[in-house]
Amino acid sequence: EVALGGWSLLGLCSTFLIGAYNDRPTARNNATYVFMVYQFSDTFLLIASVARHACAADFSEDCAAARMVALSLIAAAMLKTSQFPVFNLFVRSMEATTPSSAMNDGVLTSLAGIVLLLSTKALWF
Repeated sequence: EVALGGWSLLGLCSTFLIGAYNDRPTARNNATYVFMVYQFSDTFLLIASVARHACAADFSEDCAAARMVALSLIAAAMLKTSQFPVFNLFVRSMEATTPSSAMNDGVLTSLAGIVLLLSTKALWF
């Protein structure tokens, strides 16, 4: 649950950073797009959390919730790290206020998915 809060906070901060110059239409459009992608990512992480708690007593490979957790975590990581279907997410994040903040945003979001999958490695093995 703490990961869900941090994950959402990262997306919210990134959205505010990208939409800082909201007088430009491209900044507004890019911030809206990034916000929607991050909310979909948060939804998949929430689904994984609920499925994990639904099958907490018997979390084995036979449990259908185990597959739901694995697929939801992969989908959340793919969306947050700008993998295929939303591969232009980092390009849109370059609308941020300064080049260094845009690169920082890109690095943080690209590493967030990797950290998510590594921190849940007990579910994979």
